[in-house]
Amino acid sequence: MLSREDKIKNFDNFLRSKKFGIDTWMTVYLFRNNTLHVLTTLKLYGSLIRQLDDGNIPLSLSKMDEVVVKQFILLDVIMKLEILIESTLVLIHSLSKDYSSIPKFMIYYDMNLIRTVIRKIRNRKYNMEKTLCLMNISRLPFLTKEERKFLVNDYSNMTKKMYSNLDILVEFYERFRLIYGKAKHGLTINPGQNLSTDPNYSKQSGHDPEFENSLLIGHDLKRETDLPTGFLVGSNKGSTSEGEFFNTMTFVKFNKKLTEQIASISSVLEEVVPYVCDNHMTYAKNCGESYLPYFHDKKNNKIGLIFSNIKSTEQEFTKIKSEIMKKIIPIMNIKDVDLTTITSINQPAIINSLKSNTVTNVWKPFNKNASKSFLYALRFKIKKLFCD
Repeated sequence: MLSREDKIKNFDNFLRSKKFGIDTWMTVYLFRNNTLHVLTTLKLYGSLIRQLDDGNIPLSLSKMDEVVVKQFILLDVIMKLEILIESTLVLIHSLSKDYSSIPKFMIYYDMNLIRTVIRKIRNRKYNMEKTLCLMNISRLPFLTKEERKFLVNDYSNMTKKMYSNLDILVEFYERFRLIYGKAKHGLTINPGQNLSTDPNYSKQSGHDPEFENSLLIGHDLKRETDLPTGFLVGSNKGSTSEGEFFNTMTFVKFNKKLTEQIASISSVLEEVVPYVCDNHMTYAKNCGESYLPYFHDKKNNKIGLIFSNIKSTEQEFTKIKSEIMKKIIPIMNIKDVDLTTITSINQPAIINSLKSNTVTNVWKPFNKNASKSFLYALRFKIKKLFCD
């Protein structure tokens, strides 16, 4: 069994070995932090809409244009949530495989993989304890039979909760998948629409929509098998009119219910992504030995283990949790690890482009046995900060 000091000493070698991988660490670390940055950015979008409502933004917009701009602000929020959910699903799939799969899957995936992941989540086909990187209980030292039994139950609760959260993410992703596609491809989107039961509404003038309950409509071409669950059939099958192409419409209604759904999904992502990523980084920091999910409350300088949120007021369970923490935390590597990337560039053409252009794209011929042929060297410096 490795001591805390041994884990700290061996961490760098373990991280750079095939047992984990520096690119795997970078992928997990960056996805975790960037997810939280994106979610923070989305909160600012809400502030932007409020400023539009209050007239604090110096734009001369008609009533219709203001509604459309607000719709596109929230459409951008939906797009970013879809991206985060999509990437989270791919990460879950990657983590169910092996660590070398993570960078490969995360830099490129097609929609067939997303459909596969959704199907496996719905059918509970993932080994969720492995995916969440929950330590094999039999390999945890010092624990009593009673404490191990408690962890078995706690693991079960945690995996059930994770599947439940993934179900919520999948449901949101599927519901907005069509409009997400139209926002990415072609922008065949008709914004600023009103829902009206008046058959003469379209013939009337001077009826600018209100933002609350306004509609945005995406036009698409889909096979029935490509549609999200719960789709409705608009008319009986018939001959296609000359010049007609689209056969699918997706309606998004902007109201309080939508903003509540957005807030709820953001909250789930804020819970799921850090928990999953932190567990795998904890695995690496502890060289794969003797660890449990933990938190570091820097504000109050407090470190503790993360158990499932199944509430229990029984004093016995509180005591068991306390005993497990006393035994496991002292042998865990709980140092904070910050990833600093240092990119060294020595080619004049690249340096000149960086100085002159807003975007520079560089391709690096990959040859493990000839590092001198790299256009630039990418080095990773792991900055370790000790936390008592």
